[in-house]
Amino acid sequence: APSSALWHELVGVLIGLAFNSRQLVGNRCRLPLAFWRQLLGHSVHSREDMAELDPSLSRSLDALMQHEGDVERDLAMEFALPPGKLTGSTPPSLLPTASSVIMVTNEN
Repeated sequence: APSSALWHELVGVLIGLAFNSRQLVGNRCRLPLAFWRQLLGHSVHSREDMAELDPSLSRSLDALMQHEGDVERDLAMEFALPPGKLTGSTPPSLLPTASSVIMVTNEN
């Protein structure tokens, strides 16, 4: 079962999504299917799920994936995880250690 902090975060996301998408009308609240799947504890790992849950992040990743040059040289981006967001679903090859930096490249 999700922790109390996770439930509070999910409710915050729910309210934010409702206001952001202007879908809160009367007693109806239409939200992305991916949000409801996440709320029920199902995996939400597809690009379509991400686009529904965080359109801005999805557009940014689309732009990054369409970059025609050398991503590492041109953009100098590194993988980073927000504090407290480390989960078992993060691929170990993309987890930086305290002494390492993993650059975003065309390959990863």
